[in-house]
Amino acid sequence: MPTPVTELPNELTGELDTVGALGIVRLLRSTDAQIFAGWGGLPSLYDRIPEIDRVAAMASLLLAHHESSAIVMSGSGTSGRIAFLVAVNMNRLLVAAGKTPCFRYLMSGGDPALLISDELPEDDTELAVADLQAAAAGKERVLLIGITCGLSAPYAGSMVDFTMDAFEAEEAAAAAAAAAAAAGGGGGDGAPPAGGTQYYGVAMGFNPVELARGAPIEMWRDRPAGRSKTFLDVARRLDALQQRCPGHFALLNPVVGPEPVTASSRMKGGSVTKVLLEAAFARGMSEATGLPLLPAPTAAAAPPAAPPAAAAAATAAAAVGDGTAPVTTEDVLQAFEMCVRHTYLQADDIAELVDAAGGALRGGGRMAYLGGGSAACMGFIDASEMPDTFGCPFDEVRGFVDGGWAAVGNVDGDIGAKGALFRVGLGDFEREVLPGLVAGRDLVCVLADGGVGAGSAGGVSEAVLAAATKAHAAGVKVVAAYWETAGEGAEAGEGGAEARGGGLGAACPALAALCAASVTVTQPRSELLRGYRAFTEFSTKLVANAVTTGAQVQKGFVYGNRMINVGPSNNKIYCRCVELISLIAKVPPADAEQYMLKAVYRVDELPAGLMDEPTSNHIKAATPSEDKRLEQQQTLPLAVLLACKPDFTVAAALEALAKDPVVRNVIKAHSA
Repeated sequence: MPTPVTELPNELTGELDTVGALGIVRLLRSTDAQIFAGWGGLPSLYDRIPEIDRVAAMASLLLAHHESSAIVMSGSGTSGRIAFLVAVNMNRLLVAAGKTPCFRYLMSGGDPALLISDELPEDDTELAVADLQAAAAGKERVLLIGITCGLSAPYAGSMVDFTMDAFEAEEAAAAAAAAAAAAGGGGGDGAPPAGGTQYYGVAMGFNPVELARGAPIEMWRDRPAGRSKTFLDVARRLDALQQRCPGHFALLNPVVGPEPVTASSRMKGGSVTKVLLEAAFARGMSEATGLPLLPAPTAAAAPPAAPPAAAAAATAAAAVGDGTAPVTTEDVLQAFEMCVRHTYLQADDIAELVDAAGGALRGGGRMAYLGGGSAACMGFIDASEMPDTFGCPFDEVRGFVDGGWAAVGNVDGDIGAKGALFRVGLGDFEREVLPGLVAGRDLVCVLADGGVGAGSAGGVSEAVLAAATKAHAAGVKVVAAYWETAGEGAEAGEGGAEARGGGLGAACPALAALCAASVTVTQPRSELLRGYRAFTEFSTKLVANAVTTGAQVQKGFVYGNRMINVGPSNNKIYCRCVELISLIAKVPPADAEQYMLKAVYRVDELPAGLMDEPTSNHIKAATPSEDKRLEQQQTLPLAVLLACKPDFTVAAALEALAKDPVVRNVIKAHSA
């Protein structure tokens, strides 16, 4: 079977680990352009507008009946985190409009996985269905959007499969009732049984149907013939059902090209997930709340002359959102595309932040995001993805939010009692993290949206500024990323009404004075709906992804354009690790798996029968225990070394990695 697009190396980034910071940012710009331009002659994002509009119609129907409906987004890892962010934002708008909040997010591993991934539940189909049934309890209509970038995750796939089972059972019951009524001479309206839930099902992923994962799902192996046993079965079934019942089912699978770091779906996969969800929900939310869609920026009185980037952004924003014509899905997608372009206009300044982060991490240091609102939430989402993507210690990159969990808006509320890694408030940063930061080595990155925060200086609250000031006073390097919208005005804490367009230095000179480097991104528009700053969030994601990815590349944890320190944390990634060992060491897949298991169990010879155990057992053994979360994970690097250098013992390979954690360097140093 051909390799799925989401698992292919991107043809543009093969030398990602050989270019400097600016080169890294430019390559990310090129691969992000594929989100909108398409890839390889396959259906692009714009080609999927009819399917997006069908999902929008489903969402509009449920939002019109918000009291008795639920719109459920499910996913694992980045997919679940983006679902969380969108659900919280949408519900806040509904509550403000006096409506019932009807958006739900379901994430494998629950709210703790917003910070620390628990990937094994991604493979638990029974848990997934139970989660969906709990979210649907008491609802008349439920729209389920199962998000899995590779069309591969059992957690999302089993929910989609369940909605199809429920729909077909409802169809069969209605047909039987109609037949009975006809036989008895009665009428019968074919309505579903009283008290039943009507399901609508959508799968979102970025491969063609035939490249959905065909490997058997472990918990479905014993299903009877005719039932789905792989995600490929689910995708084919959904594709057929959407042709027959387009008002109830859809497959949203634009192909946006391989990831810049191979299979790192936190990047393009997470970005296009946000675009699709917000494009699909925008119209229904506008109808339900009365909020304008793609509103023009709110201008301040007597703005000063804007710099060229701000002037260009203001011109770009004027074409849509003026109320003269209905806003289409194409308009929304174009607004997101424009957001990407304006973000990367600042490539040089973003590269300075990459160098700052890379310098900190290469030196064994740590990095902390500080901020408020959804910009800060995007920061801790970005930070949470580092251990699974690069195997780094869980405390190497963290994010902290002004207001803590209360400001985040997650379902479980404050989960800080679970441990230090689950505490995300600025006070937690000052008490528990700042005292351990090292002067001249570690880094603080402030994320600030200049359009929010009444009483703040350019979107930088007093609490954020105070925390950054304390870090600077302790000798910690401070950098910042700041977002403004051309023509947008807000109250500034250091001088009353202040128009945007002057950058961080004008908006918050006190923070600018602390910064060793900063970037100001001027956007044509910030809001998808009035009060929903979707485009600023999107740009924040692009910048944060560039900073941490570039830093990890500079740290040596990317081999060409492949993640070299990822661990086998679920079935999909287990198989990916085996493939990578096979590719780098040029050994057969069966041998590659043996080397990986030697690394997992830290043995030079595998015990008899170990290879026959369920894959889930090996994944559990490879998952870091709580006391190992603050250590660099080494399973894949160790396995690659053992495969490349068969004369190495496990102990010798670990000793070599302790001296130099960059696998490429170790292989080169021990080559004849």
